[in-house]
Amino acid sequence: NFIWGLKKRNIPILLANGRLSDNSFHGYGRIKLFVRDVLRNIDRCMMQTPGDARRLLRLGARAETVSCDGNIKFDSVAAYEPAPRDKALIEELGMPENFEILLGAALEKSGREDGMILDVFSLIRREHKELGLIMVPRHPERGAAMAEEVKKRGLIPRRRSLGEKFTDPGKEVFIVDTIGELKRFYTLCSIAYVGKSMFSPGGGQNMLEPVALGRPTLYGPHTRNFRGIADVLAQRGGSEIAQDAWQLKEKVCEILSDHKRAFDLVQRGQAYIRTQQGVTARIADEIVNML
Repeated sequence: NFIWGLKKRNIPILLANGRLSDNSFHGYGRIKLFVRDVLRNIDRCMMQTPGDARRLLRLGARAETVSCDGNIKFDSVAAYEPAPRDKALIEELGMPENFEILLGAALEKSGREDGMILDVFSLIRREHKELGLIMVPRHPERGAAMAEEVKKRGLIPRRRSLGEKFTDPGKEVFIVDTIGELKRFYTLCSIAYVGKSMFSPGGGQNMLEPVALGRPTLYGPHTRNFRGIADVLAQRGGSEIAQDAWQLKEKVCEILSDHKRAFDLVQRGQAYIRTQQGVTARIADEIVNML
């Protein structure tokens, strides 16, 4: 109704940063004739990936209106030089600087990734004694449950929401159960695992931020919400995908032991991000042209 109302008033319609998931595609496919009539009223469809463009065309969008222009998420990060550690945050936490940090970000709300990352961390610590762990739940209210999981492993949980310190990464695990601080904590880590990606159905979370900050980045295979970013970034050698917990452990150990591999991973990741930037400007130009 909104689209038909706009067309009745002769107002141009542009779909910016368009994405069409497999689920949505199959759902719309059940009412394809109806959806086709709606899509043909849209003047420009600027889609994120070739797959998104193909799915929209199969639903009946006019071919001359559809293009693949990239994902606006690439413009939300600045990939220039690896960001230095946030010294103010280190001092606030009382964290010793000699420790390397594994950071598990946006861990899924089911809690399955909590246990996995803790088990992986315990195995890695056998080879890398000077390694600490920071865990960031996707939902901050899970801080208490995450702390209980840490205790089961014989480690001491320290929670950001309680204002606690992180003075002994050898015995403690730090939990960032707050909102809006993930970028600062990414700067503390030597390697990042981006969650909601190891177990089905997953979906993934934004892996561009740690890559742009110059941190070697890993994630699991279930990243459907970041299709067109996660797989291609890994194919270009800018990140790595771990198929299971054991492979995650192996990859983390390899990256921690091989500084050149870590450096190359970061360089390729940042280079790929730079090649994909400029989507926002293209969308703005198209809006001006339509006006």
